[in-house]
Amino acid sequence: MTTALCYKNMEQQTLFKGRDKRKRGWFWLDNDYLNGWAKYFGAVGTAIYVSLCRHSNNENQKCFPAMKTIAEETGISENTVKKYIHLFEKFKLIGIEKERDYKTKKWLNNIYTLLDKIEWIQPDKPLWKNKRKKSHSQSLAMETHSQPLSEPQPTIDETHSQPLANKEDSYIRKTYIKEENGAFSEKDRKELIDLFKEVNPNYEIFFARKNQSDALKRMVSKFGREKVENAIKVLPQIINKPYAPRITSPIQLENKLGELKAFYEQEKSKVADKSKIKSVRV
Repeated sequence: MTTALCYKNMEQQTLFKGRDKRKRGWFWLDNDYLNGWAKYFGAVGTAIYVSLCRHSNNENQKCFPAMKTIAEETGISENTVKKYIHLFEKFKLIGIEKERDYKTKKWLNNIYTLLDKIEWIQPDKPLWKNKRKKSHSQSLAMETHSQPLSEPQPTIDETHSQPLANKEDSYIRKTYIKEENGAFSEKDRKELIDLFKEVNPNYEIFFARKNQSDALKRMVSKFGREKVENAIKVLPQIINKPYAPRITSPIQLENKLGELKAFYEQEKSKVADKSKIKSVRV
């Protein structure tokens, strides 16, 4: 080995200073991060940093999870994960090494080193966007104070329809109108998530993930419970077919619903064509 190559290897080995070693079976999250840096990266950035801590090696504090893996673990989009990874590198919370497969010429997953806190650079201001919009809880609170539950305001359809006999009748009619195109109950949530066990053996994690339940709620509200249920029941039939969309979670179903419909219609047309050919041959 030449002197230049030895020096290069030594330089790579000392490129990043890893955090202190951790015991196996659990992982560390530095107190200084929560005490000083978490407020700059916000809840989303903190979730991503915690994911990196969880994956890091006990000895050298290195890890190489794919951004897709971090996104699935935290329920955050891959673009957002990528954004915060760059911010962590900028402010010296992590170091990033990139490797390429020399045979395929493709880039491999980044190798992240969790740097010691003495390397960290404190931002001047929070890095997460505060859009100053009313939160969901604030909106509910305002609606609660402005519209008492005992006297619900009439919908547009009720305003132009004939007068109702009493307030109780008004409440019943309004409730019916709201539920007509898909109210989302706890029973619906459980039953729809249970249907994913045919395509995802780890489906039970969806019960604890609000973003997965929210995806089901949006679809039921837009398309109705029956259509969503039928779409999920189709998944086991196509999962092993070539070119079928890969759908194993509610979020993937919501994002790929158009692909699923197109593929299903294509498969139906193939079956119909085969039937025509058989009938002609007979």
